[in-house]
Amino acid sequence: MKKIFLFIIVLFSIFSCKQKESESITLNQLPKQKIEQFGFDFNDFNVLHDTIKKGDTFGSLIENQNLGDKQVYDIIEKVKDSFDVRTIRIGKAYTFLRSKDRYKKLLYAIYQPDRASYYIINFKDTLSVLKVTRPIRIKKRTIAGELNGSFSEELHRQKVDPALANKLIKVYAWSIDFFKLKKGDQFGVIFSER
Repeated sequence: MKKIFLFIIVLFSIFSCKQKESESITLNQLPKQKIEQFGFDFNDFNVLHDTIKKGDTFGSLIENQNLGDKQVYDIIEKVKDSFDVRTIRIGKAYTFLRSKDRYKKLLYAIYQPDRASYYIINFKDTLSVLKVTRPIRIKKRTIAGELNGSFSEELHRQKVDPALANKLIKVYAWSIDFFKLKKGDQFGVIFSER
């Protein structure tokens, strides 16, 4: 009985060891997904994404990246002509790209004041600032239909953003009585969309 029990334990350990080997092989064979934003391959950097919080200044953010007071002052003086450091606002996104070596040196800082543009501050060789503006496409869109329910339901059926539906209702609140709309009433809306 003891021999059978010992034999079962040995078999179990052999099979469990083989399973672990196959799992580790499959984990190591997964290809690294390429993450690219702002023209940088994020796999080449240690990346820190965050948003500006109350009390944050450009100087305090840079100083937290292992830079001394003198270096921070010099950086602010050099970039103030092309990037006004006083314009950073609470809730706006920023990204720090640091080297992957043991020093983790700050190479780039990216600040996004809005969805249409961002600033890249290059700390690598010579300090420089680049403002990049994303292209904005404005499409003219027409929506027309016949009411089968409420106005907002019909806009939802036509895949219109609910925020736009609320804006339309606010704009026309004094000229259209939305409570007297009936089934079969027709409407048309022309608007520009980003």
